[in-house]
Amino acid sequence: MMNMSRLTLVAVAGALLLGACSKPYGTPSFDAGQAELPASNPAVQFDGFASQLTTQRSTKVFWTHGMCTQGWGWINNTENLIRASLRAAAVAPTSTPETGNSYTWTTPIRTPDGTLETTFYVWSPLTQGLKKTLNFDNATGWGAGFRYDRAPLNEVLKRSLLNDCLADAVVVSGPNRTEIYQQTRKSLCEFLGGRLAGTTECKFSGPETPAIPRVLVAESLGSKIIADAVLDLTAASGQEDEFSRRLSSIRQIFLLANQLPLLDLADASAAFAAGDSSTSALSRLVKRLEESNRTQTGDPIQVVAFTDPNDLLSYRLSEKYLDSDKTDLINVMVSNDWTYTVPFVETLSLERPDAAHCDYQRNNTVMALAAVGNPGRGQETWQDVEKRIQSTQKKGCGF
Repeated sequence: MMNMSRLTLVAVAGALLLGACSKPYGTPSFDAGQAELPASNPAVQFDGFASQLTTQRSTKVFWTHGMCTQGWGWINNTENLIRASLRAAAVAPTSTPETGNSYTWTTPIRTPDGTLETTFYVWSPLTQGLKKTLNFDNATGWGAGFRYDRAPLNEVLKRSLLNDCLADAVVVSGPNRTEIYQQTRKSLCEFLGGRLAGTTECKFSGPETPAIPRVLVAESLGSKIIADAVLDLTAASGQEDEFSRRLSSIRQIFLLANQLPLLDLADASAAFAAGDSSTSALSRLVKRLEESNRTQTGDPIQVVAFTDPNDLLSYRLSEKYLDSDKTDLINVMVSNDWTYTVPFVETLSLERPDAAHCDYQRNNTVMALAAVGNPGRGQETWQDVEKRIQSTQKKGCGF
């Protein structure tokens, strides 16, 4: 006979299915760190990473995933979405054996307007060994050893969202992040066209001519990892100006499922606790990129943060969070999945927590806006792009 917890789950699920469902932000909303603004307001219009494409030289993108185990499937899906959004030719799926270390995959995405050289950085293998120690808490039916009754939905969320995903954030908040950060600095230095010497020094063989525009894209926990790694990089002796020029080439940052306000708590200073947002990782990152641009004239650094309001693990950015008048901040509010409401009981409404956090990449609106911006690029709007892309990634955090 079905036990009471499962019976209750079935009853609630049935009520939700019979109730109303909606996507409050199926059409995205925008703000510049304060009140909501119409999409036509110049303050929330921004360029996508395709805006810098030209046939004269490549544009480089560094893209890393967030928490939850990721691998070549994540790379293939993301690459195919980028190709679809930019009308680039499709390619056969990548098939490479996974190892116990982090790895990068750099691929040229050739479009009629130029080449987007995209580096995908996968750090997930560095935490998998540690996360296996939590397998004892997973239900027996899933191949592990937890033998007590747990409601099916709770089991799925505990196994995926907690034991696989949030566990990554715990690893990164402590000393076990050392190897992750070392490998990230190495990959970022190579993205800048150099090679890492020691633990932080980024060395170049010579000046970069012509200068190459660069873009950072980070999902979830990846935002904290990238921000800290860039801040830790140092110039080789005598190459301070060249190092600054390379850093100044980064003028666009896209954050999917932004977690920085939460993750900053791990390293918060007394000033941060007192409300000084200039000590946040993102604010310090933007300040460093601005300082590297001190001898040049350039557009403001653009920071675009995508957030589902039902995503329990992500945060929009307030205007005060970026202490800079040289930064264009745009929040894009989206719905990653359906919100279900029990009839006549509005307080019993729910969007799947795992889908709300893990489905930014599956969200065609997010991918279209990141690629071509708001309102779009040339004669093509982001709505036009949205219609031709389709993710093949599974819904939720890996189940």
